[in-house]
Amino acid sequence: MTQTALDVSPRSGLQAQQDGLARVEATHPNLVRELRAAAVAHALAFGSVHIDDVRIVARARGYHAVNPHVWGAVFQGRGWIKLGTRKSSVASNHAHASPVWAWRG
Repeated sequence: MTQTALDVSPRSGLQAQQDGLARVEATHPNLVRELRAAAVAHALAFGSVHIDDVRIVARARGYHAVNPHVWGAVFQGRGWIKLGTRKSSVASNHAHASPVWAWRG
């Protein structure tokens, strides 16, 4: 029997996550850019933004079948400060706690 060594260091996991989100942004550049701009505008207007706020904007603009990984890509990059977490009000998220962000870019 062959045993495979797995690299489960925190850095490798974080790097894999960042690589995946970069691929999502490369696949959906206009959508991520548009939703990120909406998130920045919301954060500047109200002091903070949660992914549920961005989902409302996406639905209002006609985006109904959004790749779920796009939501994570919205808050990538410099300028975002994590303030805490809030449970999602979206039923399919099962009250998952997602970050609340402030824009300091």
